[in-house]
Amino acid sequence: MADTVRDTMTTTPHTKDAIRDELMRIIAREGELEPERLVPDATLDTIGIASHDLVLILMSIEETFDLYVTVDSDFADVETLDQLLNLLTERIREHQAEAAAPATA
Repeated sequence: MADTVRDTMTTTPHTKDAIRDELMRIIAREGELEPERLVPDATLDTIGIASHDLVLILMSIEETFDLYVTVDSDFADVETLDQLLNLLTERIREHQAEAAAPATA
C-alpha cells in the first residue's frame, strides 16, 4: 500500500484531509495504537507515543510520502496529536508543491 500512496501522492494533488487520514493510519500502525485512541486533542504522552515511536512514525511518513522530515525546533512545541498532524501535513503539502513546480533554468 505504501507504494500506491507514494505514487498517488507524487502524481496527483491530495487534500489536507486525505493527507491527515493517511498520517493517522501511519501513526496507528507504527505506534501500535488502536485508531479510536487517536483523538486530535490528546497529548502524545496520553496516547502512548514515546520518542522511539515517533522515530518509527517519521520514517514511515518519509517512505510513504517520499520526503525527508527535518526534526527541528517546530517539533519541540508539539504536544497534541492535532499539532503533530498540522505540522506534518504542512510539510507534506510544501513538499508536494515544490515537486509539482516547474524546474527553472
